[in-house]
Amino acid sequence: MLNPYKEFIITIATTPRNRPLPAGTIVNAYTLLQLYEDKLAFPYIYKLWLDKELPTNYGRELLGCDKYLDKNMKVDFDSKCLTVECSHAKGELNASDAEGVFIKGKVRLYDSGHVPSLMRAFGIGRTLGMAAGVQTSWHVVNPPGIMNRSDSDKYNPVWTFWVETSPKFTDASAAESKDREIEYGGELKVAGFKAQLYQHDPNLRAV
Repeated sequence: MLNPYKEFIITIATTPRNRPLPAGTIVNAYTLLQLYEDKLAFPYIYKLWLDKELPTNYGRELLGCDKYLDKNMKVDFDSKCLTVECSHAKGELNASDAEGVFIKGKVRLYDSGHVPSLMRAFGIGRTLGMAAGVQTSWHVVNPPGIMNRSDSDKYNPVWTFWVETSPKFTDASAAESKDREIEYGGELKVAGFKAQLYQHDPNLRAV
């Protein structure tokens, strides 16, 4: 049995090479949730950082996740604020700055359902069905070569991620201000990443 632990994940939305999405499929940021649920797009689990050693090792050995240990990481909710701080670890793949902080800051979260935007992505019927919460699954893809197997560099492990949530959303423009903003480093900074939307649920359950 695993005790509670903190985790920060970088994912990249992907589609099969032989099944590209038609132009105009993505109408807003919420469309990604619909594409994941309908198995039309798949989260590529690029890297993960955890504050406990056991789930870090478990994820690498059994799931093929590129996980790293950061015992000092912060992912904390306090009075509807999120405080986050995660740093690169030694030995990371594709990390030129393996010692630095790659995300740090504090943002204000608001309990908003963003129903009109969800309706544009899911339609009226499916959005109304979310009123009591969402139970769904995604097919996720991991990098090759993480599992300790002789041929692991020849394939990408795929597994099913089950989630139960009552999601809320906060626009980044409302969450961040001069005294509340997120600082990016490492690969996120190189990629020019900037959050547009925060999806949050302190009672999320996943396996």
